Amino acid sequence: MRTKSRHIKIFTIVLSIVMLLSFNVTMVNAQGNNDKIIKGVVFIDKNGNGILDSGEQALTGIQINLFNAIKVENSEIGEGISVYKETLIEQSKTDKDGTYHFKVQDGQYSLNLDINSLPDGYGVVEPNIFVFNPDTVNNFVVRDVADIDIGKEFSNGINIGDEIQFNPILKDEYGNSLSGKMSYTSDDSEIKLFGNVLKNNPKEFKNRKSKIKVSSGKINKEISVDIKVPNTSSLDKVSTAFKAGIIDEKTKYLYYLYSIYDQSKLPEEYKSSIPSKSATSILKEVRDYLDRKDADKQVSTAYAVLAALPTLDKSYTNGWFTIHYTTTGTNAVSTTDSNSNGIPDYIETVATAFNNVKSTTCTTRGFRTPVLESGKSTYQVYVYDLGSSLYGRTISVTMSGTSPYRTASSYIEIDNDYSWSSRSKENCAKVTAAHEFFHAIQYAYNVDADSWWKEASAEWNEDEIYDSINIYVDDLIEVFNHPTYSLDSLSGNHEYGEAVFAKYLSEKWGGYTIIKNIWTQQTVSGYAISINAIDKVISDNNSGENLGTIFKRFAACNYRPVQYYEDYSSAWPTQATISTTWSSYPVSTQTGTLNYLASDYKAFTPTSTTVDKCLKITVDGADNKKWGFKVQSKKRSTDWCDTTELTMDGTTNRAEILNYLFGATYKEICLIPSYLEKSGSASYTYSASIQ
Repeated sequence: MRTKSRHIKIFTIVLSIVMLLSFNVTMVNAQGNNDKIIKGVVFIDKNGNGILDSGEQALTGIQINLFNAIKVENSEIGEGISVYKETLIEQSKTDKDGTYHFKVQDGQYSLNLDINSLPDGYGVVEPNIFVFNPDTVNNFVVRDVADIDIGKEFSNGINIGDEIQFNPILKDEYGNSLSGKMSYTSDDSEIKLFGNVLKNNPKEFKNRKSKIKVSSGKINKEISVDIKVPNTSSLDKVSTAFKAGIIDEKTKYLYYLYSIYDQSKLPEEYKSSIPSKSATSILKEVRDYLDRKDADKQVSTAYAVLAALPTLDKSYTNGWFTIHYTTTGTNAVSTTDSNSNGIPDYIETVATAFNNVKSTTCTTRGFRTPVLESGKSTYQVYVYDLGSSLYGRTISVTMSGTSPYRTASSYIEIDNDYSWSSRSKENCAKVTAAHEFFHAIQYAYNVDADSWWKEASAEWNEDEIYDSINIYVDDLIEVFNHPTYSLDSLSGNHEYGEAVFAKYLSEKWGGYTIIKNIWTQQTVSGYAISINAIDKVISDNNSGENLGTIFKRFAACNYRPVQYYEDYSSAWPTQATISTTWSSYPVSTQTGTLNYLASDYKAFTPTSTTVDKCLKITVDGADNKKWGFKVQSKKRSTDWCDTTELTMDGTTNRAEILNYLFGATYKEICLIPSYLEKSGSASYTYSASIQ
């Protein structure tokens, strides 16, 4: 019995092993039966029919990237739109027969042909293929490059110091767009090329012409570029020339002083009749330079002579302010005195404006009160002729504390008649009081804060106090025209135009309190760099938000400001500049480069043949960087926009956006890439096709 029992046990064990092995084989076979194959061929389509015909050459060694596509489900996706975020899961190169294949499970995938692996002079018709159903054949059609369409983006020229990007389109012999490699060269030593990005650093501040050659294989095209002196204020011209390396530091500060006090001393190419709202930030920069041990004596002498206050023999104290003025000579104010009290009407207007600004900004809203000059019980305002292009300036007097967290006492200078302005002198004086007094307030927080934020928030305060005058609107065009400039850019009058960003913050994220909190954050032991202070205030008061997350929303609002800003008026720009509009498809892979906290606008419009079709946009941001891609879909019936949100956190930076109502419901689709980091620059790509 014992022997028989032992045999039974052995038999049971063997049977169990056999059954287990059989079960595992079944499971493996079952798993294997669920495998799907994504495959295809990369071939040169000689006859242009898009079909792999006998005798057409297959391409070996072409890299194909496979992405897993996961549908995004959230409330910020517009009607009729699907978004798929994509993660790279495998790469393969075509074999000797030009074939590739990937073993996958059921799901959605995306294929991408790496155009850098194509031979020179060839392009692919569609480099991105969305795969809803595995086990299908997905061929990549490659054709010879027959032409390069250079477009008309630079027909109006570019400004000295500007950084621009070229996006020519490769064409086959049938006129179809292709995605492929291009190279850029120039014989001009003053032109620097970084891929498709051009930086111009001319030796002289003068208009000039240059040529760029773009090549793909044996096909070459020449791009003529007019490089122009910018049509901006003299202060901005000087700043641009310095950044471009045309003038040295000493000359920059000397020309700043000439621009502010006596433009007749400037070389002709730097003169301008375009006004500067305020010279406050520039003069602070000059003062910091003069405090250095290596400051040039010529600049010191020029400042002492040019910046000296003129003789003003009259004064009027009203409330917290003493207004200094004269009624004789070139600095005279009008002697009109309607109430016969011995004080010119204009001076009373100035005094009333300053008291109103202080009451609203400091007493009611709780911003800090400016620091008075030592020994004075009122704040000093000087009214005289500031020239033909300046509204006003705030001058720091005595600094306290340690850089970069100093405070300063100050006084203000404004113009005596604003004769050069198309607006009334009274309105000019009112908004200048609101602007310059806010600079004085800023100096009570941190005189060393960034210039762009000083000017942006001072412009914001103009409209807060004098909402109906709207002089600040003139400067908004700089931001709407140049969305590819960083938020803190000082090019043109961009820093003044960023009043729209301050307005966006106050309208959407906390009223005047958020502006006050940002300035409080810039005080001792806070955040000296303004974008860091803004980031801190936003993240502290709004869970899950930061400067980057709101910046991409800000960029989306600027596509159609009438829809998003409470204070929008017909005087505002109608929308941010669209750098490229596409109406022919497919759109080959385009490369863009953006600086930190900057955006671009790419529009897609339907034609009669694309109505009721699906527009597929593929976007791919630089790896390990934070990107925001907004899609604004403008409705045909109302011009109102549906917004689609797409945030790239640095780990997954590729996505497909499918708009199934392109043409039928939507008259225009605008892709808005935004680079959300706080420094540096990075590149992204996009393409589009009709499905």
